[in-house]
Amino acid sequence: MRFTNLQIPNSAKIIGAYVQFEVDEKKDTMTTLTIHGQAADNPAGFSTDEYNISKRSLTNAAVSWNNIPAWRKKSDKHNTPDISQIVQELVSRVGWVPGNSIVILVSGTG
Repeated sequence: MRFTNLQIPNSAKIIGAYVQFEVDEKKDTMTTLTIHGQAADNPAGFSTDEYNISKRSLTNAAVSWNNIPAWRKKSDKHNTPDISQIVQELVSRVGWVPGNSIVILVSGTG
């Protein structure tokens, strides 16, 4: 996911951040995910180039989202755990300026 034109000052203190997902199809199994940011000052948008996502450098900060229960109802909304440590790492980069973008990458199984 790429969030653009973020008006966050360099080194601003991030006290809370999350991504909210809306269910578009039901899932009957539990899942476990890991969330990272792309370690870049102003990451480019996604493309169809081979390995476009997997070749991106990841933040040191990561958040585990473990044992996510089955999503059984369409249109339900679910928040990730707090990802402020990821966002903090990104906005604290030397090259971060207001108006930059961030990329949040999610991987996992289930």
